[in-house]
Amino acid sequence: MNPTTSHHRHRARRVLAVCLAGAVALTTASGVANADGRQGRPATPPVAPIAVPAPAVDDLAPPAQSPVPPAGPGALAALSPSGFSLTGVHATPHGTWSRLTYTTNAPAVTIRISDRQPKFIKGVWTEPYMDSIIGPDIVQTTKPGSPMKFDDMYELPATTYYFIITVPTAANQVPVQAVGSFTTLHRTLTISFDTVHVTDDSDKGAKGAGDFTFWLQVNGTQVAHVSKDISSDSTWAIKVDGKPVSVVLPAVLHDDVSFGAQVFEDDIQSWDHCGSELLAGDDWDGVPLIKENSCGTWLAMSDEYDASPGSWAIGYGHQESTPIPFTLTSYQSSVHLTISGTITAVWA
Repeated sequence: MNPTTSHHRHRARRVLAVCLAGAVALTTASGVANADGRQGRPATPPVAPIAVPAPAVDDLAPPAQSPVPPAGPGALAALSPSGFSLTGVHATPHGTWSRLTYTTNAPAVTIRISDRQPKFIKGVWTEPYMDSIIGPDIVQTTKPGSPMKFDDMYELPATTYYFIITVPTAANQVPVQAVGSFTTLHRTLTISFDTVHVTDDSDKGAKGAGDFTFWLQVNGTQVAHVSKDISSDSTWAIKVDGKPVSVVLPAVLHDDVSFGAQVFEDDIQSWDHCGSELLAGDDWDGVPLIKENSCGTWLAMSDEYDASPGSWAIGYGHQESTPIPFTLTSYQSSVHLTISGTITAVWA
């Protein structure tokens, strides 16, 4: 059962009684680490966890001549216990998702998770901006009295979120809610260039193995430059100065990460004039070059890591810490090869 607009209007009449009775159940949860998400939302600056001050003793009685009806047994009698409970509320944030646990005897609850701080309006917690766009999730209670779990997907990393769990009650009943906040984990991304498999080096007969040079790049910046002779139908484990090539990006938030390779297969003969081309000993300026002539073959291959939240896929959601394999392949020339690697996210 989802609260309605008239429901909130009834609550406006009993906000003073709610404060007197101390009836709003309030739980603040803070984050713990471990690993998915809902549609990405724009990040907002972190805000301090919510705290609701208890009313001062002097505030319990309305001032003289106040137009507000005095509180008393008659006003309190307008609010009755619903008989519902909400306990054991806890939030566990991951990188792009979070898990809420709670225990209730109600048949269902509504759950709102937003990066906007909720407001205490007319005796209940609400988030006016998101509530004006889309209603909260309605979650059925499958095991009343036992811990329930709710996973919220498509969250942004390193972002503070706020939750409101509400037990739908009648207009004349005491509200039962829990609110709190958590911050999703930071992401460190590692991109590893693992192997090169050459299907066809285009060097026939006496020419032997292909003379390859690789310029590897991440986010448009060259991270490695290495040359290697590789024959057709063979695989080479990529190493520079005897070490594997991995790039660590310490703070990947919302921006995608591009990566790729510029490849040159050298066919230069002593009589060729290739001074204007990108050659094995040259520096790569970052501009992709794809062509083939008597001097050799140039291949440019690229891809990107999607930094937006996702779900139910390798490297995203519940599997956000599982390495993502990638391949860079080109068959646009007589040289056919594939560069393979892995992308791994670590969350903390």
